[in-house]
Amino acid sequence: MHQGPRRSASLAGDAIDLFAMAPSAMVICDRQGVIRRFNHAFARLVGWTGKEAPAGSKFASLLSRPSQFVFGSQVLPVLQLSGAVDEIELDIVGSDGQSHAVLLSCVQLTEADGTWLHYFSLTSTKARRVYEREQLAARSQLERKQEYLDLAEKLARVGHWHVDLRTRESFWSPEVYVIHGLDPHTTTAPSLDNIIGLYHADDREAVRTIIGASIGNHQPFAFQKRLAASAGRGVRIVEASGLVELDASGQAAGVFGVLRDVTDMVKARRDLETSE
Repeated sequence: MHQGPRRSASLAGDAIDLFAMAPSAMVICDRQGVIRRFNHAFARLVGWTGKEAPAGSKFASLLSRPSQFVFGSQVLPVLQLSGAVDEIELDIVGSDGQSHAVLLSCVQLTEADGTWLHYFSLTSTKARRVYEREQLAARSQLERKQEYLDLAEKLARVGHWHVDLRTRESFWSPEVYVIHGLDPHTTTAPSLDNIIGLYHADDREAVRTIIGASIGNHQPFAFQKRLAASAGRGVRIVEASGLVELDASGQAAGVFGVLRDVTDMVKARRDLETSE
């Protein structure tokens, strides 16, 4: 979508300090590409020690020859057309002759007098890749933990669920679907009212009363009730416990619960009592 030139903020006062202290290398150029201002991170990147750029220094002249071509063909035309460019990989050459791979993003901002400036932000691709690897590792670790949780729930025949009382949306862990005899791939977690409807007809009102009271008084709940028979499954006995989540104002915002299938355990206990 065409964004067009944007109006810049003043470079005076606090804005200068924020620009100077920005962690990313930043540089401002005029229409001719001459560097008007740069921050500390940019000075470190290119090896400049003074507070002013060498006279007549152009940003493009700091790039490697291949990157100068990319800058002229992929950055400037797009910048002038849309007012912004995101993450173009370039090589910038420092005063020591060392080349540094960076990701360049920029915007074109219009000054009060109608002239415009280019604001460039440069991020080291090495730092970016480290960040992306850390994000990927964190995501993988989270996924493994979720897999372990799902396995633990499956072995214990315990599942967990959550209902958002504001949106009425609900979430079921995989084992809750199994306990209810439903396929998580073809079934959407039902609303709280429909969840109660999955219980045995003789137990529904009691379940509704227990959970309703918990929402009203913000106290935890626990009960053992029967699930209605479903296709290919007889009546199941479950233990449910949970608590009410409160928002910042102290109002009930959600319900979190744990569901456990205790059918076999209850049957075994009853058989033992009968045999005695």
